[in-house]
Amino acid sequence: MNNIGVKPLGSRILIQVQKIEEQELKSGLVLPGSNAPGDTHKADVVAVGPDVENVELGNLILVSLFAGDGVEIGQEQYRIVDEEVVLAVIDR
Repeated sequence: MNNIGVKPLGSRILIQVQKIEEQELKSGLVLPGSNAPGDTHKADVVAVGPDVENVELGNLILVSLFAGDGVEIGQEQYRIVDEEVVLAVIDR
C-alpha cells in the first residue's frame, strides 16, 4: 500500500495532477496555465488498483483535463481515474 493509505479498486488509479505553471512574458504580462477544454495534464501515479495492467506506481501519465473524480486526502488534491482514460505513459 502507498503512504497515504488509499488503495483504488478494480482498474482505477489514484493520481496527483502536476500544477499548471504560469508563464511571464518579457513585457511583464503573466499568462495563467491553460485550462481550455481538450487540454491534457501530466500526473504522477500514487496508487493502482489490482486490475490495472499498463500503468505502475510512480509512472508519469497523460490524462484529459477533466478525467476522473477529484478527492482531497489530507491537505492534498488527487484524482481517481479509470485505466481506460490514461492517454499515455511518459518516460521520465
